[in-house]
Amino acid sequence: MQAVVSRTGVPADTIRSWERRHGFPRPGRDGTNHRVYSDADIQAILQLTAHKAGGLTMAQAIDRIRNRDRVAPAVDGPRELAIPSRIGPPLSPPSGRIDSSVEALAAHLDAYDGESARRLLNDRLAVRSVEDVLFSLFLPLLQSPGTGGVAEAFRNEFARQVLYSLYNASAPDVGGSTIVLLGVPGTTTESHLLCHAIWLSRAGYRTIFLGVDVALHHAEAALAMTLPHAMLVLADTEGSAWTLARWCDRLDRERPVEGWSGILLAAGSIFQSHPNLATAVPATSVPHDPVTARAIVDHALHGAVPAPHVWRER
Repeated sequence: MQAVVSRTGVPADTIRSWERRHGFPRPGRDGTNHRVYSDADIQAILQLTAHKAGGLTMAQAIDRIRNRDRVAPAVDGPRELAIPSRIGPPLSPPSGRIDSSVEALAAHLDAYDGESARRLLNDRLAVRSVEDVLFSLFLPLLQSPGTGGVAEAFRNEFARQVLYSLYNASAPDVGGSTIVLLGVPGTTTESHLLCHAIWLSRAGYRTIFLGVDVALHHAEAALAMTLPHAMLVLADTEGSAWTLARWCDRLDRERPVEGWSGILLAAGSIFQSHPNLATAVPATSVPHDPVTARAIVDHALHGAVPAPHVWRER
């Protein structure tokens, strides 16, 4: 149960209450009658919390998950976000400049005007791919200075709800190669990791999102359970980047995850601003550019030239 709480952020008492009152989730039992939560159970709990944050009742959220209907949270009128299908418009090359809508979106949110903010997003999604909107609008918005206090908290919560809606709509449980995404201890920018999870899922990969500031022993337990084809790890500070480098060294020397030899992908602007950190981590660097990032990941997993691994079978 401790691992479930760590991966979902939901207290154990809350999960048990859901099981008693709603029959959801429905974990298995081991030989000693202890609960055994599958990866599907973990994903269901994450989806449930996202749906509830988006305005659904408990019953509506459970019904939506059980029917695998991944759409935007049911909210009234113009506040609803029009989420594109998983197969959306083709990616366009990055323009190299900040989207002109960033300031307008920030102004709407700083004025607590979620309705206008959603309308602006819908306008952008009507003519741009989800990936373009994420990396040219959302990430610059979250990196721009806020007003602080409650207004900035409103901005961050709005972004969190939209990103989780887009992630759930991308059918993350369905896909080819499996990629686990997490942020090492000390990371805080969950929005950046979610953006990568969304484009990977929409690109046809099965994604398992563990969140940020994940304890390394919990990450190793998840790897042992899922044995993914790759793991994308976020580091957003110099300290977390060195934590990642030391963890890679442990994985290589001690091999704590028996049977796993997946590809390691590293994301985070810290690797662009500190090239010495990039060389210290034996990983394939994934930039905040969806066109280049997809080409790199596709090549790492399916290309003829092998990408850097955490370790190789000897």
